[in-house]
Amino acid sequence: MKKKVLAALLCASMTATLFVGCGDKKTDAPETEAANTEVVEESEAPATEEAEVVAPTMADPEELPAEAFVHLTFDGEDEGYTAVTQTENVGENDGATFGVEATEAAFQYAAGPVGQCIYLDGTYGLDLGVEATNTDAYTVSFWVNADRLSTYGPTLTMGYNVGRADNSGNNVTWFNVTQTDWGADSAKIFPIVWSRNEASDGADGTDCWPWMYGFDNEIHGKREWAMVTIVCTGEEQAGPTGATTAGAEFYVNGVKMYDSQDNFENGTYFEYTWDASLAPNIMEPGDSKFEAYFGINYWDTIFKGYVDDLYIYDTALTAGQVATL
Repeated sequence: MKKKVLAALLCASMTATLFVGCGDKKTDAPETEAANTEVVEESEAPATEEAEVVAPTMADPEELPAEAFVHLTFDGEDEGYTAVTQTENVGENDGATFGVEATEAAFQYAAGPVGQCIYLDGTYGLDLGVEATNTDAYTVSFWVNADRLSTYGPTLTMGYNVGRADNSGNNVTWFNVTQTDWGADSAKIFPIVWSRNEASDGADGTDCWPWMYGFDNEIHGKREWAMVTIVCTGEEQAGPTGATTAGAEFYVNGVKMYDSQDNFENGTYFEYTWDASLAPNIMEPGDSKFEAYFGINYWDTIFKGYVDDLYIYDTALTAGQVATL
């Protein structure tokens, strides 16, 4: 029997978290505890039950598109990324705990899975200096090896008006690849993609805070290399909450762990009771400056560890193409 429980519990956890920004309080501990949250009862079954999990498989490799929209190698040459850190000046970011401003840093490089990689020492993150694809289908992929992860803390964060408050006039969209404690028995999970769309709140129903991950209750990429790939296939998914999310696929190390459109249509992974998917319009709303950071956001503990080979494609890669990456 397919279970509703895990999805409902995640919904409850996220709903409570909305009142404290994106994540929990800043700490220098290797792994933080979750923010204080109010439990919202959504479950119709005991909390110990879990959703059914589909065994992931790797597809046969396929030829990649001729050119990526963005490819940052982190091999040491000037590729346009700059160092940024958290400050007390939040500026117009009225939903933020910290501001994000340029800082001086001597970049450190080391051997990575593909040539060189960059090491972030936990005092700064990167403004990646990239533009949005302006497509409703896209792919983002990167290698990560964390020394420190924190609950809701950032690795890759992209979107528009990321630090703004809950206001339809602010055109807020983002996704954050993060750690949570939403696993079975509050197990920590990494990576999980938590995303947001407030850009069309009240206009076309896209107001949402969806999430997706591999449903394996594990941490990948802590003191080991892991490749994280997010494919937005772009189908509209009208959820039971009234929100509209975007079809998406989630891969770890080239293996498809979750397919939201398959789950939306067929209930393959669990009964669709919450937006286990991706927020729409992250790469194509329009009025504001696109933001793309690694290792830093407006609320949470700065990432410490390594990152390598970041790809952005303006198309949805197939499972075989992701395997090729």
